Amino acid sequence: MYVMVQLLLDQFEDIVDDMDFTQKLLNEEMVYVLPGECFAAPNFFRVVFCAPLTVLEDACDRMERFCKAHAKKTPNTSAVDPS
Repeated sequence: MYVMVQLLLDQFEDIVDDMDFTQKLLNEEMVYVLPGECFAAPNFFRVVFCAPLTVLEDACDRMERFCKAHAKKTPNTSAVDPS
């Protein structure tokens, strides 16, 4: 019914901790998860899986979009001019 998910903070541009992650996720994507700080597990967040499957799928899509939007950008080496 619950799962704790570890945040790899070094993979994000502008997320400083689990509190920041959960608040921004709620503000930007309207997905509510609990910060690990509530369970003495900093830099984790808790997901509840008791919603209907369609709701869970939508929430997962929103979380994926959020994570991609906040991910560190890596230089596109394929666009480098070889000359």
